[in-house]
Amino acid sequence: MSCFVLNFHIQFIQVPDQIDSMDINNLYHNLFNAKYAAVSAVVNGAIATAINSEAGSLEMICAGAAQAASSFLSTGFTARLVQHFSPIKNPLWSYSLGSLIPATTTFVMSYTAHTINGTPYPLASCVAPTVISFTTSHVTNYLTRRGFWLPGNYPSGGITQNTIVKGEIV
Repeated sequence: MSCFVLNFHIQFIQVPDQIDSMDINNLYHNLFNAKYAAVSAVVNGAIATAINSEAGSLEMICAGAAQAASSFLSTGFTARLVQHFSPIKNPLWSYSLGSLIPATTTFVMSYTAHTINGTPYPLASCVAPTVISFTTSHVTNYLTRRGFWLPGNYPSGGITQNTIVKGEIV
């Protein structure tokens, strides 16, 4: 039975003959900001290295490298998420949505990782990353609204309230 269902679904999925490099470029610019990710990796990797310096050279380097990689991926994603809200012309909505949604995303990602890892206190372990995400989102939004570290597909004209949801945002 499962082979029939799998075969049925495969026959009706249309895959493009060729993936356009422009599609990959747009996907990258919509999901990730490598500039913020690199800064986060260096700073957080150095912090984790320093914290674990008494554990030995190998442990210190591994902790720093693991934190740098994790910070690179999560910050690259959440920083770009913030930038999707930066073009909103109303600063209240821009900063509110641009901080709450990335902080919530950080909480969910952190909680999931701690749950999978078996961390004894997963909720307590999520507080610091969530608070840091919330506060740094304001900085990212501020810099983006002033034209710094923009992604390649950032809208030049901004987004008005009616562009988001007609009549919903006042």
